[in-house]
Amino acid sequence: MNFRLFFCSLLLFCFAASVSASPADHPASKAKAKDAKKEEVAVVAEEPTPFSQRIQGILASLKTPPEKPEQEDKTPIFGKAQVPPEQIVAYILQRNPQPKLNCTVAELVGYYYEEASREGIRPDLAISQAILETDCFRYGGDVVPEQNNYAGIGTTGGGVKGAFFDSPQIGVRAQIQHLLAYASSRTPTLAIVDPRYDILKAHPDKFGRCSNWEDLNGRWAVPGKNYAQNIFRTLSYIKTAPAQPTVPQPPVTAWRVTAPPVENPGNPTPIALPAPGVTAQDANAAAE
Repeated sequence: MNFRLFFCSLLLFCFAASVSASPADHPASKAKAKDAKKEEVAVVAEEPTPFSQRIQGILASLKTPPEKPEQEDKTPIFGKAQVPPEQIVAYILQRNPQPKLNCTVAELVGYYYEEASREGIRPDLAISQAILETDCFRYGGDVVPEQNNYAGIGTTGGGVKGAFFDSPQIGVRAQIQHLLAYASSRTPTLAIVDPRYDILKAHPDKFGRCSNWEDLNGRWAVPGKNYAQNIFRTLSYIKTAPAQPTVPQPPVTAWRVTAPPVENPGNPTPIALPAPGVTAQDANAAAE
């Protein structure tokens, strides 16, 4: 009996002790309470970003353009001259005192500035192209001075002379129109005199697709890998010439004294351009 009473008393004591003990005094409870307090502090420390600021951040990221890879600087066919016409006249006469022209050097340079400016093309680079093509109007290749063809239009090599033009100004106009056909699909301001304009127009991979002089490499002349760079080099030489001519202008007919007569065959049917993907060299075609 005494044993039962003692055992019951012991059970009651243990139960009372467990009930009276606070859950917070338990080690596990203390750890949980500590973690909860940390989370509460963290929530208080990290104040939520206002909605308006988040929207502004998203819009700012959308407005930032992606970085573009650096592109090689190129020279547009369109643009204004960087040297005055008088300096170009001075350079031509300095390099070739007796150019084989059917007008004065000053007149020819004036035609380039007039015709090129009408179409928005750089006249200084256009005449630099003519100087390169004609060896500063000495000629010596298939083209002859009587053709007034300063850019080898229609000349494909093998003795093919290419186009003949009635006057120096028409020859300049044809060159400018051919440059325009490469650089833009816009129709020339004046009537088309370039005999190869429509042929180039039939090639959508070239017509209006060459807005820079560098794009003419391998197209205007074949192989012509550095064709544009040679034009730029010619212009750099021009920039070193005197601002005014220092060499007298020879008579226009001086070069004709010993020149053999040349029969003008007119403008024969132009030779078609090689098909896309076929090099003009393989097709035995050079300048277009």
